[in-house]
Amino acid sequence: MFSKVLSAVLLGFSLLNAQDLVSSALINFDSTKTGLSNPKNIKIYNLGSAPFGGKISFQDRLVFSAADSIVSIPAGDSISVTFSFAPKSNILYQSYCVLMNPDSSSALAIGLRGAGYFGDSYDATTYNKYDVSLKAALTALVINHTSLGYNTARDRMFETIDDYGGDTIECVYTGKKIYATTRTIAQNLGFNTEHTWPQSAFNSADPMVSDLNHLYPTDATPNSIRSNYPFGWVVSGVTWSVGGSRLGKDANNATVFEPRDIHKGNVARTMLYFILRYTSNYGTFLDAPQEKAYREWNKLDTVESRERRRNNYLQQYQGKRNPLIDHPEFTDRIYSFLTATNRPVITSGSVYPKRVSFDTVNAGETAPVSLYLVNTGSGAIKLDSVSVSGMMIAAYSSLILQPGENERIRISFIPQSAGNYQGIIKVYSGAMSFSVPFTCVALPVTKADERTDSKTEISIVNHPNPFSSSTIINYQLPVTGNTILKVYDILGGEVATLVNEEKTAGKYEIEFSSAGTYRNSIPNGIYICELQSGNKRVFKKILLLR
Repeated sequence: MFSKVLSAVLLGFSLLNAQDLVSSALINFDSTKTGLSNPKNIKIYNLGSAPFGGKISFQDRLVFSAADSIVSIPAGDSISVTFSFAPKSNILYQSYCVLMNPDSSSALAIGLRGAGYFGDSYDATTYNKYDVSLKAALTALVINHTSLGYNTARDRMFETIDDYGGDTIECVYTGKKIYATTRTIAQNLGFNTEHTWPQSAFNSADPMVSDLNHLYPTDATPNSIRSNYPFGWVVSGVTWSVGGSRLGKDANNATVFEPRDIHKGNVARTMLYFILRYTSNYGTFLDAPQEKAYREWNKLDTVESRERRRNNYLQQYQGKRNPLIDHPEFTDRIYSFLTATNRPVITSGSVYPKRVSFDTVNAGETAPVSLYLVNTGSGAIKLDSVSVSGMMIAAYSSLILQPGENERIRISFIPQSAGNYQGIIKVYSGAMSFSVPFTCVALPVTKADERTDSKTEISIVNHPNPFSSSTIINYQLPVTGNTILKVYDILGGEVATLVNEEKTAGKYEIEFSSAGTYRNSIPNGIYICELQSGNKRVFKKILLLR
């Protein structure tokens, strides 16, 4: 029996060439904590008489996935596919996947939506925020920290925060270690305090000068070598290099200081924090090349246990944390730290499948297929119009599609005479247009009885199809037995039971009405007729277009 399945995805295939895929447009996942995966089982039906094989491709494959990327569905059968949602941040993800056969002539687009959350205090103020809005939310979290004063801050740094056991202090630039219990001893052993954001940029004023977020212990020599040079990638002209850190020229021939790899991420998250905390580009020190390098270093050198430990101490002594250490993914959600700029809205879309081969039909009959307009960008789009030949009917809703959403376009081809047909279907959305080539073979008209006459097979046809108010369903039974004929919507919900009784072998017909004969009036769309007799069953797609 055609079963009712929650969030069912239905695929319909033709008898000969075309493979028409239909589906509920969207899979909604429950809110999921970052670091976890939320699975959802979706049942996929092959309603045709030919097997289907295809690949599932994801727009955002790091967040959405399927247990099986290659699917194979026998004719008249179904499979279950487990889709998973694994969020990386506390945002609303809107994406899509496409199931398509190897020659791109048949496709099914499915929208994917799910909300991620951290499960901590950041969720309340940063959920689904980006760019200027996210920067403002993070600034509100870090302002007004407790200033210890420069001397006390340095004492905490040398004695506790950057003591990693046994009074061991390590230079962040070279890895050189000393053993010191106090700031005075450390300084006597040649160690200084590095202001990652040069204090000359803010005239050594408090609270910037004492903010422990950018204070680190360094050996005096690299501290002097770094001076107030900007950070960056050194590519030539190296004048100093120790322990992985070096001074030299970047790709723009500017003198820059490159910290060793183990400290690159710390520098990045420190410098970007400074912009959030103080909201000004002091001394125009931050520039575009530095911001680019910080974004790269944030990914290259991920947060490790020492940095988390340090952040805990920062909260203990200053009452505030660096949110870019707790959630380094915030960096990717801010388009520009240098300017108050939001990311540009990208308007883009795509149509699937890439080409269409309609069923081989008799002249005067209908061959339906489905196209999908998918919003592949970051801004809303609208399906404006569809241009088809004079023997086609295009049915769709002119909806506003948000990122990741799709709209199914139902194309019905009704050739009036026998022949080979080909052409282009055009889909328009704003300034975008998409061309989908199509082909169809129409055969000379034959009698319905000749087309369905079979002594050994169960069969079902209907006319007209598409229909606007009612359609006549003709079905044939090869043997006597209990017979069930039902109509379902594409989610597997039962619409009507037309027959449920014992029938003798033979040919029958029954009318199905869209206007409340069996229940309240049903909406436009694709419906599935299921005929079951004994241990055999067949399916038929019918299309309601008022």
